[in-house]
Amino acid sequence: MSSDPVGFRFYPTDEELISYFLDNKNNVHTTAQVPSMATFNYNNIMPEVDLYGDVEPWQIWETYGGSELYDQDMLFFTQHKMVNPDGLRIQRKVGSGGTWSEGEPGKLIFDSKLMQKPIGQKRKFRYEKKGSEHNGCWYLEEYSLLSMNSASYVLCRLRQNIRKGRKRKEISLRQESPMNYAPVGFRFHPTDQQLISYFLHKKVTEEASLYSYKNIVCEFDLFGSTEPWEIWNMYGGHELRNQDLFFFTKLKRASLKSSRILRKIGTSGTWSETDASKLIKDEAKQKHIGRRRKLRYESKCSKQHGHWYLDEYSLLDSESDFVICRLRKNDKSSPPSSEWNGNKRTHSALCQESKETSVTKKKLLRKQSNETMNVNNSKNNTLSDQPIAQTKRMQPGTKIKLFGVEIDSDLKYV
Repeated sequence: MSSDPVGFRFYPTDEELISYFLDNKNNVHTTAQVPSMATFNYNNIMPEVDLYGDVEPWQIWETYGGSELYDQDMLFFTQHKMVNPDGLRIQRKVGSGGTWSEGEPGKLIFDSKLMQKPIGQKRKFRYEKKGSEHNGCWYLEEYSLLSMNSASYVLCRLRQNIRKGRKRKEISLRQESPMNYAPVGFRFHPTDQQLISYFLHKKVTEEASLYSYKNIVCEFDLFGSTEPWEIWNMYGGHELRNQDLFFFTKLKRASLKSSRILRKIGTSGTWSETDASKLIKDEAKQKHIGRRRKLRYESKCSKQHGHWYLDEYSLLDSESDFVICRLRKNDKSSPPSSEWNGNKRTHSALCQESKETSVTKKKLLRKQSNETMNVNNSKNNTLSDQPIAQTKRMQPGTKIKLFGVEIDSDLKYV
């Protein structure tokens, strides 16, 4: 799209794909008050293409500009093809001898407002053709309504397997103002290059040009006394779906002339680096423009330990201490209720519990050690009370037999 503002890309959720786009395409509304698709032209974003026909997946990808995308997939409306006109079995052949093979069972998609109400299904497929260099290089996610017939449309997400396919090219940056409203499916999802060469560079050189983004990339102290989950709630992170929070912040040095950076946060937390930093390259100019560091929140006396990530982006060859950060929640670990949204158990209480547990463990180990020492002493005393067996000394000249050979007691052969 030529009108895309910098950083905004089409990143719809599974629910949006079904309840908004697929519903409208089939003229069926499974959810109330679905706005008309006429408010925004999506024809160039989700065209109607036969994904189960004679055209190969990579040819479809190239034809519709997939090679120019960066970290993004393609979406298409398509219709099923039945093996028999009166049957229910669906034919999923593609190109010359290829097949879309299902890798795992389908997944029901639910209405987020009515969690008990399923609105559609999502199925995952992989392109398979033995002997082809494209075997396993393409994925297809198929979204369908629960109640549909052979004439119904399905919505498919076509994506390339980056591990096996070629690396996608970086797109050129379009420097325009953000939309007054974001159409359904569009979210602020900038690339690493955009974060550094556009947002961070402008913050340092011409901050006034970022005025229209002031509510999207805010300035906040991410190395201060505010906890990560408090920042997340303050800026509406709990209301976001499939999106992160972005902030400008200043690095804090150990001293004015020191190069050591302090990354403490909250009462006792620290942003700890999880792996080596990565240089970010401007693909158009073929030069490195910045660095990305991946950090994780760590505080052993907090149940939020490991629940928050921070991606820190900095400029190369710049004297400015400003960085731009992506704050995100670790979805793999559920947030504990004890510290979430200002509950009764405070951070100091958790620290006190941790200290008490540590003291209890030390006392227990000391007690076990003392008991072990008492048992050993008791055994030694028992052994010392027993009489030592007397060994009989043999008289000189006494003959004994050893292995069939007679020898004297003074070990002389007879």
